[in-house]
Amino acid sequence: MGVMRPEKFERTLVRLLSKNRSALTEPAAATGVIERLDQNFRLRRTSSAALRLLGLTEINLQGQLASDIGLPRAVISRWLSQCRRSEVHGCPVRFEMLHPFAQEERWLTVTICPIGARRFRYYLEESTARHCAEMKLRSEVEQLRLQVNQLSERARELTALSELCQMLQVCSNGGSAFRAAVSATLPVMFEGVTGVLLLSGDPHSAPEPVLSWGGDEGGTTRYTKRITLPLLVLGEPKGMLSLQEQQPGSLYAAKQRLAAIVADHLALALANLQLREALRLQSVRDPLTGLHNRRYFDEALGSLAECAQKSGEPLAVLILDVDHFKRCNDTYGHDAGDAVLRQVGRCLQRATRSGDIVCRFGGEEFVLLLPGTDLPTAVQRADQIRSQIERLELEYGGWPIAPVTVSVGVAALEQPQTLAQSVLLAADRALYEAKHQGRNRVIAAINPATTLSATRDSAV
Repeated sequence: MGVMRPEKFERTLVRLLSKNRSALTEPAAATGVIERLDQNFRLRRTSSAALRLLGLTEINLQGQLASDIGLPRAVISRWLSQCRRSEVHGCPVRFEMLHPFAQEERWLTVTICPIGARRFRYYLEESTARHCAEMKLRSEVEQLRLQVNQLSERARELTALSELCQMLQVCSNGGSAFRAAVSATLPVMFEGVTGVLLLSGDPHSAPEPVLSWGGDEGGTTRYTKRITLPLLVLGEPKGMLSLQEQQPGSLYAAKQRLAAIVADHLALALANLQLREALRLQSVRDPLTGLHNRRYFDEALGSLAECAQKSGEPLAVLILDVDHFKRCNDTYGHDAGDAVLRQVGRCLQRATRSGDIVCRFGGEEFVLLLPGTDLPTAVQRADQIRSQIERLELEYGGWPIAPVTVSVGVAALEQPQTLAQSVLLAADRALYEAKHQGRNRVIAAINPATTLSATRDSAV
């Protein structure tokens, strides 16, 4: 073995140390070193494992630019941004990317570590299986989230439906309480859907909207699906519930089934309200004349008298009695007498204003409540009514009936301390006086309180 000169030995030692250091820092993993440029990066070192993973075993990458080996511009930009991020934070960064050269879908995990000025070591790892597993897990989590949201939505809809049923049960009519019930619940049950609820008062009138929600303010939405559900009450249409999509798919099958259930509940509630209103009218209406009855009058007198006492406005009471009505029954029969009462009732309705109340008090007696009317005005109106009834052309079964007249007693509540019952008794006393003076006339009670006292004294 020859002796090596010192200069040659030193160069050989440096070469061996450099080779061993490279072997230590570049293991069998898919790794390499790159140099970051402004718009590109240069491959300084690439392990054979990295070449095999990239499918570039036949190409010498030493010193080549990333764009020269066919890397897409988007991939280069992403590598550069991750390199800058690694420089800023001074730590490795990891990201996933699609394999740039594979024909099928393959995923790589890239880890970049800064090792010097603009120099970085990268590590490549095949992560297709892990990526697919993560995507599957994310899909399952998303499906679970959608199911939870759907269950929450169903729970919210059922709660609103239960509230709607409870509120509809306590509605006494189709007015403000009914509107409040549907306004508080329908927009909650059909969130994300444009809707309108229309109701009609009778079969011959067009339905009118009582509630609408979710409208397109800009007027640019094109609805892809629309459903209209009729509200049938005892076979008659009472309205409709119309729903439209705001976004495609928002009116899905479950939502349509809910709409059908809501329409049935609304129709049932309207039927109950209609029946309840019919029963209420039967309890406060006189079946012969269609006027309010004595029960309604007693309630109305108390409430109107209380309002008059608070506001200081007068309240007039008129009591009318058909003169010699027994003679009419004896002459023409009770059916003809009923016809006379009906025609007198219609005449009274025509002679009253909006806000006035006409009642059949019993037998051939009628009573009128005139809010805001003082005694002189009430007397004048009473005489006009008396005159109109006297001029009625009565008939029954095509045969004429002799004209009838009425006697009228008038009283007015014009002082806050006067009791409502005092006014009624005063009008009744005035009616008795009209009968006593010859009938077919109007008599006014001057002082209801005095009349009440006189009545009590005479009773004693």
